[in-house]
Amino acid sequence: TYHDVDIQKSSFNRVNAAAFQQPGIRKSTQDTLNKSLSATTLFSEYELKDSVSTGVMVKQEASLLLRSGIPVVLTYLLQYSFTFVNLLVLGHIGADALAAAALANMTIIVIVNAPAVGLASALDTYCSTAFTASQDTTLVGFHLQRGIIAVTGHFLFIVPLLWNIDTLFIWLKQDPTVSHMCCHFMRVQLLGSLAWMYFECIKRYLQAQGHMRASTVVLLIIAPIHVANNCMFVWSPVPSPNVVTYWLMFVLITVYAARSDARNAWGGWNVHALWTMPQYFKLAIPSMIMICSECVAVCNHVGNLLGQGRSRRAKVCAMVGLSLVLHLGLAVGSWWGGIYSDDTQIIAIVALIMPANALFQLADAINSVGSGVLRSMGRQDAGAWINFSSYYILGFPLGLFLTYGPPKIGVLGLWYGIFSGVALAVVMQCWIILRADWDDEVQRCIDQVSKDSDAIASGAASTASASDDESA
Repeated sequence: TYHDVDIQKSSFNRVNAAAFQQPGIRKSTQDTLNKSLSATTLFSEYELKDSVSTGVMVKQEASLLLRSGIPVVLTYLLQYSFTFVNLLVLGHIGADALAAAALANMTIIVIVNAPAVGLASALDTYCSTAFTASQDTTLVGFHLQRGIIAVTGHFLFIVPLLWNIDTLFIWLKQDPTVSHMCCHFMRVQLLGSLAWMYFECIKRYLQAQGHMRASTVVLLIIAPIHVANNCMFVWSPVPSPNVVTYWLMFVLITVYAARSDARNAWGGWNVHALWTMPQYFKLAIPSMIMICSECVAVCNHVGNLLGQGRSRRAKVCAMVGLSLVLHLGLAVGSWWGGIYSDDTQIIAIVALIMPANALFQLADAINSVGSGVLRSMGRQDAGAWINFSSYYILGFPLGLFLTYGPPKIGVLGLWYGIFSGVALAVVMQCWIILRADWDDEVQRCIDQVSKDSDAIASGAASTASASDDESA
């Protein structure tokens, strides 16, 4: 199955040798040789495990993705439930408070959260491959530092923009009372936004090492606290409970990372993380465009397999992930309508748009997994162009035409237009994945880890040289 086994083995040895030059690590020649032999042995073990038939491999990958995907799904459900609880409580205060909170939440999602998740999503590629392709796992912690630097820079940039955003809302003809309440809401919310961003970075740092349940455990602990805090602040439109919740999330997941074996991947703060940020942004900026966090389980596992040099299993995992989400979408696409209301008029409207909505959700689920696979391959640039062109060049214009143009089919036109855009994205993603040379993807992954190790090694050498000069 493997075509270039000798080349890949030598690549592993080269990565291992580079990893020994990390700051604070001193190894003898014999230790280096032992590490290289260990990597070759590890590669042989992977080759043996992947010699099974494709049918057996499909069962193995399906089982693994289901086990690792469930905690991720629970994590996102819990995170989104916090906003639901906020709006539920604010709904009892008054229409203005609810409108202000809804406007603030929409603005925060678009300006604060979405770019931050995109910047943190580059860790899906860097951390998962570094954890398996490098003998020095502290390279994972090095990438975490770069993610923290990226989201911190984003936070410092957007705070001045949002601090007096009520002026912008009033200029856009929004209600002055709602605009002022929204601005006050967002100012308080920003006090917890940085903690939320750090939580997202550490969550990916842990998931890349296989700790899929960590964030779920943290959120299960915090969820009842969040509900209790909302009940205590029920007469205040200020999102103080959110601030408390976000900082608790950050503190608890940090404690988990520090007390679990994931701490071994943290090598301490390194100033060279700041100097290599341009390389990080090459993946982080496209990730901001192709944000698709629902596919973390597939993304991290494919990235791990590429880092281990297991090209055939990485391809099978990608195909299994796409197949699982396709069957899941078909299974549950028709029973959501009756959940929201018993009102016959609402049920009739839901029944009208449900076929189009089901098509969209099915395509969007496949799009999520496809985007995750592209991220694991380090192809964020391709994913960004695919999503941008499919949504903004085809999907939205077609939806507006079907809704307001000569067809005039109403809200159904918007759904069918967006579905067409997502379907195009799915076709293009699957075309790239099916045509990918997975052995070449493994080599690209190993080369990237080698470059990262060399960058740290060269920085450590310059630091050591400067220290020697000062001592002299």
